[in-house]
Amino acid sequence: MNDGDDSPTAEELVNRLEELLLRSKNMPKPSFAASLRNMLFVLFLVLALYFVVLALISEAGLFWLLGIACGVVALYLLVRKLTKRTTSAGAFERLKNEYEYQERLARRSFGKNIEVSRLIKEITSEINAVEAEHLAARRRSRTLWLVFAVVVIVVAAGGIFSTDLASRDEAPATEQSLPGGESSGEAAAEGEAAPWKARVAAFAASSDNSEYGDNAARLSVLDEILKYNAFDAAEEFFFTYCQGKMGDLECARKIVGSYLAADRKADAAAFAGRVALRYASDTAKLKKMVE
Repeated sequence: MNDGDDSPTAEELVNRLEELLLRSKNMPKPSFAASLRNMLFVLFLVLALYFVVLALISEAGLFWLLGIACGVVALYLLVRKLTKRTTSAGAFERLKNEYEYQERLARRSFGKNIEVSRLIKEITSEINAVEAEHLAARRRSRTLWLVFAVVVIVVAAGGIFSTDLASRDEAPATEQSLPGGESSGEAAAEGEAAPWKARVAAFAASSDNSEYGDNAARLSVLDEILKYNAFDAAEEFFFTYCQGKMGDLECARKIVGSYLAADRKADAAAFAGRVALRYASDTAKLKKMVE
């Protein structure tokens, strides 16, 4: 500078431009990881909503706890982001604005200087290249964010669908009314306290449990079992105590009829296909019931 003159010299202005160029080159480029750290509160907010939806579907307390925890973390990160004094957002844009100001100052003061003009042109070209790299990195980051969002949505939708499906599968497939006003399905009827088990045990120890035993006793036990829709137990009783004995057709017909009454024709056909009655003609008659 000249004595008494505060205006910067050409060398000082060019040095400032060089310094700004160096700062722009050292500035970190936009990346998915950096933006993810900056937007973590959004991720935790999405997780909170996801767990709340799962909690509403499954009524599981764990999902409520996870949803509340993620919501608290999201709120904390948002407050921290809003109250943070320094931020890297728009840092390159601010540096570019400062560069353009110094460039205009240099051109206005020393634009006629060929050497200064050449240096300004070279530095401007380099900083424009750096800006192009930042723009390309920003586009890549946005593309990765889009892919990430799609993956999160697909995974979340799959998780919600699976949870909803699982919660539906846990409910009994069919609700049947039992004596005394109770409601249960076949699985409950076949529990340890199934009331017909005593009847089966008594029949097994009786004289009716023989090839020519009283078929009415077998039918009575089957009636007791089928009253509770315990089809598996009824089939087991049939194959153990009825098949091949006198009157086995009546017993088999009772099971098939119960299947058909419960709108389970496929199960009735499957049972009829496994049966081999005392007489082949009786087996054919049974199969006609499910045709």
